[in-house]
Amino acid sequence: MIDAEAVAGGIAQLPCDVEPPVPGDKLHLVIWYKEEADAPIYSFDTRGRSNLEQGKHWQDISLDKRAFFRYTEHPAKLTLENVRESDAAVYRCRVDFKQSPTRNSKVNLTVIIPPEQLSILDEDGRTHIPYYVLGPYSEGASLNITCVAAGGRPQPRVTWWQENALLDDTYETVGTKRVRNVLRLEKLGREHLNTILTCQASNNNMVAPISSSVTLNMNLKPLWVRMQGENRPFSAGTTYEIGCEVVGARPTPKIIWSKGSTTLRNARHTMSPDNNVTTSILTFVPGIEDAGKFLSCHGSVPDIPDSEMEDGWKLDIHHEPVVTLELGSNLNLSAIREGIDVYFECNIKSNPWVYKVSWQHNGHPLYHNPATGTIISNQSLVLQSVTRSRAGIYTCIGSNQEGDGESNPLNLDIKFAPVCHHGQLKVFGVARQETTRIPCELEANPSEVSFTWKFNNTMEAVDIPQAHVTSERTRSTASYTPMTELDYGTLLCWGTNDQGTQSEPCVYHIVPAGHPDTPHNCSLLNQTTDSVYVECTEGFDGGLPQKFTIQVDREAGTSGAPSKPNTTVYNQTSKVPSFSLDGLEPGTSYDVYVYASNSKGRSERVHFRATTLNLPERRTDLKLTSPGFQTSESSDSGKRPKDAPKALPPAPSPPRKEPQSSKHNLLNNKDRIRRQAKQIRERQAQLPPPENCTIREESRTTVRVSCAESEYIDPRTATYVLQVYDAGTRRLLASTTSMTPSMLEITDLPAERSYSGLVLSLWIMTEHAMSDTTVLHSPHYVQEGKTPEHQRYPALTPVMLSLSGPLLGAVVGATAGLLLVIFVIVLAVRLRYRPRPQEDKDSHDDGGMANLAASGTGSSSPRDKSSTLPLNSDSIESFEKDPDIIPHANENSYAELCKGTSPRYVLHQPRTDPSTFTNVNNGSELTYAELSLRGNRRIPPNCYQPVQVSNIQRPQLLPMSTLTRRQPIQEPTIYAQVASHSKPIYVPPPHPYMSRGTDETTAETPLIGHDNKVTTNRRPLGGLPAMRSP
Repeated sequence: MIDAEAVAGGIAQLPCDVEPPVPGDKLHLVIWYKEEADAPIYSFDTRGRSNLEQGKHWQDISLDKRAFFRYTEHPAKLTLENVRESDAAVYRCRVDFKQSPTRNSKVNLTVIIPPEQLSILDEDGRTHIPYYVLGPYSEGASLNITCVAAGGRPQPRVTWWQENALLDDTYETVGTKRVRNVLRLEKLGREHLNTILTCQASNNNMVAPISSSVTLNMNLKPLWVRMQGENRPFSAGTTYEIGCEVVGARPTPKIIWSKGSTTLRNARHTMSPDNNVTTSILTFVPGIEDAGKFLSCHGSVPDIPDSEMEDGWKLDIHHEPVVTLELGSNLNLSAIREGIDVYFECNIKSNPWVYKVSWQHNGHPLYHNPATGTIISNQSLVLQSVTRSRAGIYTCIGSNQEGDGESNPLNLDIKFAPVCHHGQLKVFGVARQETTRIPCELEANPSEVSFTWKFNNTMEAVDIPQAHVTSERTRSTASYTPMTELDYGTLLCWGTNDQGTQSEPCVYHIVPAGHPDTPHNCSLLNQTTDSVYVECTEGFDGGLPQKFTIQVDREAGTSGAPSKPNTTVYNQTSKVPSFSLDGLEPGTSYDVYVYASNSKGRSERVHFRATTLNLPERRTDLKLTSPGFQTSESSDSGKRPKDAPKALPPAPSPPRKEPQSSKHNLLNNKDRIRRQAKQIRERQAQLPPPENCTIREESRTTVRVSCAESEYIDPRTATYVLQVYDAGTRRLLASTTSMTPSMLEITDLPAERSYSGLVLSLWIMTEHAMSDTTVLHSPHYVQEGKTPEHQRYPALTPVMLSLSGPLLGAVVGATAGLLLVIFVIVLAVRLRYRPRPQEDKDSHDDGGMANLAASGTGSSSPRDKSSTLPLNSDSIESFEKDPDIIPHANENSYAELCKGTSPRYVLHQPRTDPSTFTNVNNGSELTYAELSLRGNRRIPPNCYQPVQVSNIQRPQLLPMSTLTRRQPIQEPTIYAQVASHSKPIYVPPPHPYMSRGTDETTAETPLIGHDNKVTTNRRPLGGLPAMRSP
């Protein structure tokens, strides 16, 4: 008989040997019986089946389908699931074979019943333990805990465990089916905190024992209380955070902060993750009064008697000096007058002690200076023989490492007799029979002042009646009306208070009022592309407050756009004759007018011109390809120039396959094919330029170009590039790219550009190469032909390109050139000998010197007043006082001046490089010569001086600056600017790309050290030719 065990609710396995005893025999039938019953409970039938897998299973209904026979295991087993207590019995297994006799075996099944319940009781016998936590227990206490197991067959074992350690395995039976184990622990300590105690009950080894656990909680005293950091001096008024930690206390300790006998409550507490460290952070702002007090931290567990511990610091408080200022003990602050000595005492309380004591008067520092009556000694200040200037606020400042402590302000009030207040208006412009109010302001202490007014001229002194005077404290106003010329003079004002009478009166001058004088010495400073700074010197204000006005007008046709009438772009009024003009257009000339005005009228206007600088232009040569690439040109018809590189020849066709008669011929053919392939690759690496390019459409903002496709270029990798330049300025206007050459289009050309036409540059780019450039000129391109740049790219029109032969083209070109020469000659003759109108004879031009003087350029500094504007007719008299002005009464005097030995600007040697400029920055002085001409007499020819320039004799005219007199009966006066030194200065020719209007004349003068051009709109003086560069 075989014994088998199974736990109730588990699985029972009943073994049965089904192996045939004779090899080759076969299993037919297996039948299971339960003793005390003759009927089978389970069968496995394989009769009539070819293999065991086809066997038929059958079980009695009493098994509730819980049984299954596993014939594949060795030995075979009948398994019972969800074993019940009633399944305990002796089972018989009958095995029938095909040939061998039947075999019977028995199995005794024992069913084990595990414990049903496990209970843990505390010392009071209660079974309900909240959250399975015992305690808390204090250190040194004892613990008795009971575990009871109920049910189970056979009787279970009850044991106590701490983690994997067995604490107690003694148990006893209590009543029916109950087993108990009592655990006793003596002298609990800190190590028992959070100890887990587990009770187990088990009566077999097949299933895990049932268990129940509890956690032991403890109350612990603090191990220590400690303030964090070091005890260091504290600064008064500064916020500190001081920490105190309490370690090893349970539950959360109570932490109390105290300062002396005062409890501090501004603290917060934090716990460590293991609840072992409690930290209290105190926010503490020490004061001066806290010095020497004891700051302490107390930590305790309320549930444990005598568990309090503490730690603390003695406070050392550093603070800024506390300063108080007092007047000397024998001085009365309200009875201090000029001439007495005053002393102050500075009382200081400081930790640490001050390293410096300083004094201030009205916020300004005072220094030890016995010469001025200021004596500083330690914490005392003495002022000897004080005056009214010593009145004001006095403070004392003590300085230590914590900062500066300032004392209370002490106002020193010094009594004095009245004096005039500084900064008053002293001159009053008044018209006859006009009443004006003259204010008189005094300084006095006390401020109760009585006033006396008098009028004084060269004839008499008259008291002003009190009926015409109004007074209030230190201010008095007198009403005065001049009736005749004798009523102009001075008004005198006196004041008297209890300290005495004013020693010197306040004097006010009454003068006839009028309009202000014209501003003079106007200069242009800091000229940029969009701003100009104008500064003038103010003249006499006419006896009244004056203001200054500037008006800026844009000259017609100077901004690059079509001609427009003069428009005012700027108008501003200021109290001072200085103006900053912003927001101007680059390269534009403006008319500037400045005048002064007051309540009586305004002065005459000062007129001069100002020109903003041009924007920097980008000089771009038409050879737009990178170094190493040649440029090819093409007109809009697509024809290539004569010297353009030839197109690549067509790629060679692959070699024909021919019958090979020998191995030698086969090798020769392979070498020839390899050489041809190499040549093809080399030709493909050199991209041809775009061919047969034509301008399809052109407008002010749009240009469209198309080119022919090349058979040597892969359209999948090639990119066609088009760049458009202004033909006049060589400035890049726009660019575009395309993957196909049939249409390259730009639609955003700037409308504000020159009318010289366009220059189009086209080339092809791939990932590894770049072609030469093809250049097209637009049909509207203007061929000047006078500069190397224009000669380098002659204009090619479709008409000229369509000529069939070179002879016809040469004839047409010669004819056009001849007509152009004739037209220029006729135009020059007409302009030279055209009659002058009468009004033009009366007017004359300054030769551009006004602009040169106002621009502030050359050797003069921006504020050099020698570079001034032309004087007006009202200021001619001022030349009588100028030693640089040489008067000449007639034409002969002027001729003598021209014949004299005065130095002139000449060229000692011809220019070597036409692209270089000579800048002279020496301070040239200008000498003005006054000349008088009668009638329409012209300037004598001896004012011309031959100058050798490139082996060509050309007249060099001295620059002139002219003053206009409007009286028709008087003769015009001419002021010539004559150079005071003989250092040669080269005047460069005009830049070939400088734009000139059709009605403008460019005057260039060598008086300015660098290239400066002044544009005027009138003819030169007296019919003289305009100054031009040699």
